[in-house]
Amino acid sequence: METRQANDMFPFSCSLPQDWKKWLAFVRAEAGSRMFAVAWLCGAFALRCSEALTLKREDISLTARPSPHLTVTGETCGNQKSPGMVYIRHSHRRQLGQYLRAGITTNRSKRHSSGKVVALKDHFAFPATGFIFRSKVGSGKPTLTYQAVWHQIKRLAPRFAKLPCHSLAGKAAKITSHSARATAITHMMAEGLSTAVSMKQARHKEDSVVTHLRYGQLMVDDVAQAMDGKTQACTTSASLPAQLAKLCDLLKQGLLTKAEFAKAKRQFLG
Repeated sequence: METRQANDMFPFSCSLPQDWKKWLAFVRAEAGSRMFAVAWLCGAFALRCSEALTLKREDISLTARPSPHLTVTGETCGNQKSPGMVYIRHSHRRQLGQYLRAGITTNRSKRHSSGKVVALKDHFAFPATGFIFRSKVGSGKPTLTYQAVWHQIKRLAPRFAKLPCHSLAGKAAKITSHSARATAITHMMAEGLSTAVSMKQARHKEDSVVTHLRYGQLMVDDVAQAMDGKTQACTTSASLPAQLAKLCDLLKQGLLTKAEFAKAKRQFLG
């Protein structure tokens, strides 16, 4: 059986969606609703951690037609590397809308230094305006910092690796704050999306194609699923017209340049 060999030069990726869901559930139970919200946004939209932390409520256009999207503005330190629009796919719209309306509530337990375990009801509400992940008053920072998230993930990953509920085994200890983005890119590749489309969604520049491909830690099983139609690969003939129509919509909305559209079209037809 082929095993996934993660390149230490690139972030570890949870290639199986069920493993990623279990990781998110673990983060939610152990670190609370706000940390879960950060991890969920990064994994759903291939965001860098710093991009999620500097996201504002106004940057989320859930009702935009025909293409709901969120915008990495490039206006704040932390989201200036690759600004652009990120499409909100149908499978995430309903969940994101629910989070925006009602927030995220988690019932969890916490152990104090005395050894006593107390039950907590943890609620994170998305603000109506401004930064979503605001810092504590008096911290001197406008938002929760990347370092705070990094330390939380570094603390949680080795504990998650010891659990028997996932297929990652000890490799889960390599999960970092950047693994959510790598996981999102891997999942897009496993679905059969063209490189041009997944690069556009991840906002990787055209000369970063090698870097982009290294993010996707695919195995032969992923190739079999995409080629034999075990997943809804966009390159199948049945879905080709619909996917080309989506590309046309992205072009009209300015989410794809003409060159990117032509490259994606060639990949679909080739």
